[in-house]
Amino acid sequence: MKVRAQKGLAAPRGVTLRVEASYDDGRTWTTARTKAHGDLGFRAELTTPAQRRTWVTLRVTASDSAGNTVRQTVQRAYAVRR
Repeated sequence: MKVRAQKGLAAPRGVTLRVEASYDDGRTWTTARTKAHGDLGFRAELTTPAQRRTWVTLRVTASDSAGNTVRQTVQRAYAVRR
């Protein structure tokens, strides 16, 4: 994932990122491990659920040192089928 400012604004400083996954349509959430990757980039590692077939809902929260925060949720972002 890459964190960027709106067009015309300076790049954010002191960015932190929280990635969460839900395997029950948002009733419960599991926090993913995140690592910085390059300039304002991040990688998140999710644990595959025990269910053989399920949908994964993702919630990402980004914050910067100026106190700005944005949260985005993608319902049923992808399916797990084993």
